[in-house]
Amino acid sequence: MITLKTKAQPMGLQIIDDPNAHCTMSKQFTYRIVWRPEKHYVAGTQFEVRSHCMRAFLTWRYTNFVMKAGDITFRQKVKPTVHEVFQNKERALFGARLSYGVRKGEPVEFEITAIAPIWAGLDNIISIWTIDAGRNTDQTAKKELHCQCCLSVVAGPVERLSVYSRPMPGADNRV
Repeated sequence: MITLKTKAQPMGLQIIDDPNAHCTMSKQFTYRIVWRPEKHYVAGTQFEVRSHCMRAFLTWRYTNFVMKAGDITFRQKVKPTVHEVFQNKERALFGARLSYGVRKGEPVEFEITAIAPIWAGLDNIISIWTIDAGRNTDQTAKKELHCQCCLSVVAGPVERLSVYSRPMPGADNRV
């Protein structure tokens, strides 16, 4: 009898396709992320992907979210108004509902397409928050343990160069 040893996949949140985002004003980067929950969730369970840092939440611009195992119920706008930002106190990037449920350790993939900020090092740490469909009657979200990852941004190529010059008279007093 032959037994194969397979490497156990870590539970939690993991980036499986990192686009190596760099500082930019307009280029979009797509992160493919997989969530492996630490317990079973039934169909209809809601979850949110939230940002930890308010500054990162405000400077990253989120252009698209794709979910394979569920339906997206809420998404952050690309350019939200001040009122919309302060309504979203939890800093939720998007919310989704699991269509068929998920077993413990089963991968749930989603994609986040974003425009990184123009400052390097302003990484966005995201985490998963869940609302159980069957047992939770008060509908409060609970943070998943050991379930966060970091969308990092590094310095990139120069996109814009500005030169400011004052007119000065020359030796012949002409400008």
